[in-house]
Amino acid sequence: MRSGLPRVAAATAPATPPPPLPGLDPAWSRIVTVPAAVGPGGAARPERSWHLLDTAGSLAALGVEPVGTLLCVHGNPTWSYLWRSVLRTSLDVAAAGGPAWRVVAVDQLGMGFSERTGVQHGLADRVRDLGALTDELGLSGPVVTLGHDWGGVVSLGWAVDHPDLVVAVTTCNTAVHQPDDAPIPAPLRLALRPELLGRATVLTPAFLETTLAIAHPRLDRPTADAYRAPYRGAARRG
Repeated sequence: MRSGLPRVAAATAPATPPPPLPGLDPAWSRIVTVPAAVGPGGAARPERSWHLLDTAGSLAALGVEPVGTLLCVHGNPTWSYLWRSVLRTSLDVAAAGGPAWRVVAVDQLGMGFSERTGVQHGLADRVRDLGALTDELGLSGPVVTLGHDWGGVVSLGWAVDHPDLVVAVTTCNTAVHQPDDAPIPAPLRLALRPELLGRATVLTPAFLETTLAIAHPRLDRPTADAYRAPYRGAARRG
């Protein structure tokens, strides 16, 4: 990049729990380590640590068995906090005697409070990584996927790989197909220019702040700060 800024920060850090944040029950937070393994074709997959939100413990405390799982995958520049109302509503429904759906909302690697790996993760990598995590969780069906932004594409890839588990898929603000001869939209082409990309996404929080500013209704300061929490500093935004 002509700006001299890496798209992926070299810094690495393990997964950590988030600090106390509005609307987030600490009982939902989990750190899950996916052990190293040999993947398809003999490629080595290193050990990775994930942060995720999971209502399994809260459902157990209510004494109810889940009827299925909602698997929630965020996009950029958010994290699992995006799905907090889904977790809360699902538990309220279960407590009232309705269907008890377990909700698992992940922080993608290099994002949220999951491990900063220091390497780039392409789409195929992210789909495989998510599959390794759900294998470690022992996720069983029925599963409904919820995906936002390019998290929707990752969740759809996971669904294709797990047809025996998936009963429905849901996406929002997600593109699922781009014709080979269709140009990238002009605003995105501008944002992806090397002299802009690193400054907007890594060196400064401009991309994050722009995203938060267009929320409707407007986010209150504590909620906006919660979205900012995992991305303070260039290394955390890499």
